[in-house]
Amino acid sequence: MQVTLEQVLDRLQENFFEYLRSVPSLFCDEVVQSDFGPANTVVKSVHSKTESIFRLQRKITPARKLELVESRDLKRVDGKAVSSGSLAGPAILSGAFGTGLAVADAAQEVCTNFRMHPMLTFFAPHRIVIEFESLPGSTDNPVCSTRRSHGRVFVDPETMRIRRIEMTTPNYDIVPKIKGNWVWSVDYDPVMLGGKPFWLPKTILSDATSYGLNPLTWTFEARYSNYHKLEVRSRIVTDGLTEPGPEPSETAPQAPKR
Repeated sequence: MQVTLEQVLDRLQENFFEYLRSVPSLFCDEVVQSDFGPANTVVKSVHSKTESIFRLQRKITPARKLELVESRDLKRVDGKAVSSGSLAGPAILSGAFGTGLAVADAAQEVCTNFRMHPMLTFFAPHRIVIEFESLPGSTDNPVCSTRRSHGRVFVDPETMRIRRIEMTTPNYDIVPKIKGNWVWSVDYDPVMLGGKPFWLPKTILSDATSYGLNPLTWTFEARYSNYHKLEVRSRIVTDGLTEPGPEPSETAPQAPKR
């Protein structure tokens, strides 16, 4: 039976909230290959390879709200060990493990125009393809993104989980005082954590190219593997003995009724 666009968006929203409620704190290996240089040449001026331990942690705010906090411990740069460090700027994409999954769901209809692509869906029976574009004036809506974007998502029809996100953001602030066109994509694969499957990033690609007569381009490819559940237990010390402490409670968003 052919599903409708509304049915797909509703399922994506339900699955997004279920993901927020259940995804555990985790860590994995992250390898990032990045390049920077003139856009009109194959050989880039600057190339680097970084290897890190990526972490996603569940945090409870003072308002008892759930946050998924991304962090990383930089281990090697171009094969050489480093004691500390971080990635920043165009060489990193944040949100792929959390809010990025909400790019296409029913809650975004006030900000975004969605269209199920029948031709792509027909020729790719193992995926549902939905195109999206920011609605005119949506950047003035406080609940919407401040940037206009367009792209598409590829959805697994059996699980209704996002397999791939592609997005283009024109007029993006790449670095201070430099704007350009930013194109990125994320591929997701199921990963077993605690005996339960979670669709988590496998590969992230990014290409940001500045405007002007002599454009510059920043590109990176990030790969994620070797996922593990991050076990964190609070402990109370009493008379020299340690006992497991209580687990903090949390409030995750609930899917609104439609």
